[in-house]
Amino acid sequence: MSALALVAAGLAAGSVHVVSGPDHLAAVLPLAVADRERAARVGFRWGLGHGAGVVALGALGQLLAGSVPIEAVSAVSERLVGVLLVLLGVWAIRRSRLITVHAHGHAHPDTDHVHAHVHVADGTVEEPQHAASGQHATHRHSAFGFGLVHGAAGAGHLFGVLPSLVLSPSHAAIYLAAYVGSAVVSMTVFAAAAAALVRGPGRVPAVLGASGALSVVVGLGWLVVV
Repeated sequence: MSALALVAAGLAAGSVHVVSGPDHLAAVLPLAVADRERAARVGFRWGLGHGAGVVALGALGQLLAGSVPIEAVSAVSERLVGVLLVLLGVWAIRRSRLITVHAHGHAHPDTDHVHAHVHVADGTVEEPQHAASGQHATHRHSAFGFGLVHGAAGAGHLFGVLPSLVLSPSHAAIYLAAYVGSAVVSMTVFAAAAAALVRGPGRVPAVLGASGALSVVVGLGWLVVV
């Protein structure tokens, strides 16, 4: 198989797998809405984590020549995905109920500007351009962790790991590189687009709560199905 064909296959597989998984979208959506100004980074980190999980399993499969218990790893990861989705959803719903939005008028020599602040009941104040950097880092690290777990679960093996196991090491590296790149770009675009739909701070509580509810539903359904 030519390098171009391997790249094309990897790009298609990565994109299809990422955007067709309701568990993927349900995991990223609450984090992207909660960190709107850096939503693209959240999506990027999720895609990077997902790619890391797939590449790790693929590399182990190449090194150990089929002795890796992929199905056992998948079963554990699938359960963990469901639990994490439910926990993420509960967090998002709880946070949405703590948020209130206030508009403050700031007088200037020539005009009055109204600046919206998102207040959380725990006493923090988040502004679109001045939100706490520590919380943003938490969102991005959480996204990477979710992506990592997803990368070791379910259909990731069909699209990512299994094809790489039947290829030569050099061809597997090309395929997986394209797969990871496609997954990262696809989820970055999704997260940025989702955050862009929340055009004002006043919509944050409702959208965050709805995304949390979706995450809980998908997580519970995941636990029933797997």
